[in-house]
Amino acid sequence: MATRSEWWIRFMMEFPTPVHVRRLSCAEFVASAWDLVGRKVSKRAKLEEIWEMAELTAALPHSPDSLAVETLRLTLRHFQQLTELRASDLLWLFRANHSWRTARLGMG
Repeated sequence: MATRSEWWIRFMMEFPTPVHVRRLSCAEFVASAWDLVGRKVSKRAKLEEIWEMAELTAALPHSPDSLAVETLRLTLRHFQQLTELRASDLLWLFRANHSWRTARLGMG
């Protein structure tokens, strides 16, 4: 199961700006973003809301393949790597602590 930060990073890498969202129809956007977004009770409604809000944004006009967008994606990839590293470190610590407890209690 992905954490909120993990799915949010994946979503933002695919749709970093409102231009990226609105270049698709609402139905196309929902289909494209469906697997990126984590488990939501009203996932379709949330994605449709994001698509609608993308039209009302005050974002500056830009090219979808601009340097600013690539810089954002680079930053998101770095954050994604840090998130993965943190998750693997936490898993390692959990396993190490569990092994220690099990051995100490004579359960392993």
